[in-house]
Amino acid sequence: MMTFFIRPNKNSARKFDFFLDRVCPSLHDSVFFGKFAHRKNMDCTMGNGLKHVVYRPEGVCSRLIEIDLANGIIEHVRFTGGCSGNTQAVSLLVAGMDVSEAIRRLKGIDCRGKGTSCPDQLARALQGSLDE
Repeated sequence: MMTFFIRPNKNSARKFDFFLDRVCPSLHDSVFFGKFAHRKNMDCTMGNGLKHVVYRPEGVCSRLIEIDLANGIIEHVRFTGGCSGNTQAVSLLVAGMDVSEAIRRLKGIDCRGKGTSCPDQLARALQGSLDE
């Protein structure tokens, strides 16, 4: 898995467009310097059964969920924001788990009467990656 960091300057937009066209064309119209323009759930299939999912959760403290999948198995989950200890624990617990099993276990968990939670949002992101 490669991670790219792009620092804003006068050539950044052009470089970022080139990156998206070459590495992940499905994200091209929806990403600008790491922020999503209009879609909540984005998938980028990297080939050979690898998939990187970026999901913008709703109704929770977490602002972004990134998931790496390999042939239907969760390789890595990263939450941005949210309760640090809980999101780290969820990320470690689902690593190596089948996507369907993680959805079954996490779906419907509630946080403080919100009707959803970070684990529930992770389940929704995973479900969205299966549906597409």
